Amino acid sequence: TDDNGLVTRMNFAAQQILGWTIEEARGRPLDDVYQRIDDETRQPIRTGVEEVIQRGRILSQPRYPLLTTRDGATPCALVESIAPIYGDEGVIEGAMLVFRDENRERAHGQALEASQARTAAILEASLDAVVTIDAAGAITEFNGAAERMFGYDRDAVIGLGFADLVLPARLGTAYSDAVQRDLATGETHVLGKRNEMVALRVDGTEFPVEMVLARIPVEGAVSFTCFIRDLTAAKRSEEALRRSHQQLRALAGRVEAAREEERTRIARELHDELGQTLTAIRMDLGWLVLRTKSMPPAVAERLDAMSQLVESTFLMVRRLGTQLRPGILDDLGLAAAIEWQAREFEGRSGIRVDVDAPADVGTLDPRYATTVFRIFQELLTNVGRHSEAKRVTARLWQAEHSVEFEVRDDGRGIRPEEAANANSLGLLGMRERATLLGGSFHIGPAEGGGTLVRVTLPREVRA
Repeated sequence: TDDNGLVTRMNFAAQQILGWTIEEARGRPLDDVYQRIDDETRQPIRTGVEEVIQRGRILSQPRYPLLTTRDGATPCALVESIAPIYGDEGVIEGAMLVFRDENRERAHGQALEASQARTAAILEASLDAVVTIDAAGAITEFNGAAERMFGYDRDAVIGLGFADLVLPARLGTAYSDAVQRDLATGETHVLGKRNEMVALRVDGTEFPVEMVLARIPVEGAVSFTCFIRDLTAAKRSEEALRRSHQQLRALAGRVEAAREEERTRIARELHDELGQTLTAIRMDLGWLVLRTKSMPPAVAERLDAMSQLVESTFLMVRRLGTQLRPGILDDLGLAAAIEWQAREFEGRSGIRVDVDAPADVGTLDPRYATTVFRIFQELLTNVGRHSEAKRVTARLWQAEHSVEFEVRDDGRGIRPEEAANANSLGLLGMRERATLLGGSFHIGPAEGGGTLVRVTLPREVRA
């Protein structure tokens, strides 16, 4: 105010609380703009600005009066003081009223307390360890999950170095240096990233964790919150799952090997036992035909029918034996077997099959030969059923450390969702055959159209 107690200036906060703009309030008596009432009697209370100006005294309210704002809103509690303003010559030129809305401060304080309580409850309820760290790397907060995870009491670790406390010595310095580099360069190799690493319990045991360090924007300071998840149970589960997959794969390998052995045994018995028996019957029928030329025509016709039946049975036995296990695969090797299978498929389907398989590839380990041959059979079956192709190209070669087999057709091309279909037993079977030998199986659209399959098997077979 001026020396007459008339308003001259108001800051923005005063305008907001009182509901007056400075243009509206300028030149008005202070008690018109700043209307107070007693918080018990509800009677108006003058500010006492005249006394301050006349006597040069500073007035402070010992208890909270209430302020009625211009719009008649609910009065708010005040904390205030009025002090004289002196000019250059020591003469009082006016007064300054300083006040604050205690209701707002109380509400803000209560909101802050509630927010802090919610934060504390969240931290304590969290299943993950939550540790806050200051700019120097010292621990400022350590929640209950962190106490249980690391075995430390919260009060005992506040102020201690985070990296030195929870990380092994071989990692602590490197981790702290990485954080400082991120801060200096603005990069995010550590900050804000999920990092799997090893942590240290109070008893010195190490355990796997996932750690995320987040920078918390605090005015005038750097602060961090570290979220830590114990991966011990997850790693155990992963290891158990991995072992289970290995065991299932090994079992599948043994089942497949037993199946191939059984196929080979049955094919051999069909060839050796039943085939020889049918050959003997065919020879006996030939002997009978030669000695019954003078017999009635009906007998000759019956013998001819029997000879045809034996011949068709003989061919059927040979076909079954070949389907179970082509003898050419064992006798002449993989290259010859692939060529034979290509001609068989070509004859049945009318689809041209070009084969590039060097003869020296035929000396492969029997497990390689069987795997590649069975994959080739399944691929040709798929070509005949789905591809709408007119030509197939098969290439087999040995690289320095692997055996490579590639089959390409000029059909409609496999769609990505078909290649990724987990219900396609044919694709799963081929992929599993390659995996059992430590190899890989890839199928996808070929450049220029059609489908391309690539099988890679390591030269050293893993048992």
